[in-house]
Amino acid sequence: MPHQTRNLTKIARTLLFILSLQVTCFFGATIMAEETASSPAINNMSSLDPVETQKAESLSTLISDTVMSPYCPGRTLSACPSYQARELREKILDWTTSGQSKEEIEQTLVTLYGFEVLGVPSDSPTGLLGWYAPLLFVVTGGILLVVKVRQMLKNKSEQKIATPQNLSIQIAEIEQQLKERLL
Repeated sequence: MPHQTRNLTKIARTLLFILSLQVTCFFGATIMAEETASSPAINNMSSLDPVETQKAESLSTLISDTVMSPYCPGRTLSACPSYQARELREKILDWTTSGQSKEEIEQTLVTLYGFEVLGVPSDSPTGLLGWYAPLLFVVTGGILLVVKVRQMLKNKSEQKIATPQNLSIQIAEIEQQLKERLL
């Protein structure tokens, strides 16, 4: 009987946990829907025709996928989970719905957050180093590899090749050294 009571308690706890997850998901989805509905970008898009809306969304997604997030280092804007990144994605959607081009939006982002937001090295000397340093490392590594392989092959060819004649000479030398030590 005590064993059955423990099982019923576990089942009840599990059911309560599942119910609490469902309630949390329901309220979370409701809050997200309210925030999305109150978004200015969504409100602006309701006045556009479906083709223009899809173009604006596609351009906004493209920009968010290619620019770096100023809030999450090393991540694109679309991959950044922060609230500020979500707000910036909404601003970009607003800009695309108002008819701004990709280049105009990127220039605005560079003005607001710096050149790093584009995720590519700049045209400055240090930025060019970012483009050419990997190539320099690969070429240098290849040259060092070729030099090392040549040295190894040269050393290998210079080593004495073990032939029966060489072995008999080496055995005789070793025997001579043994005799000298023993005597």
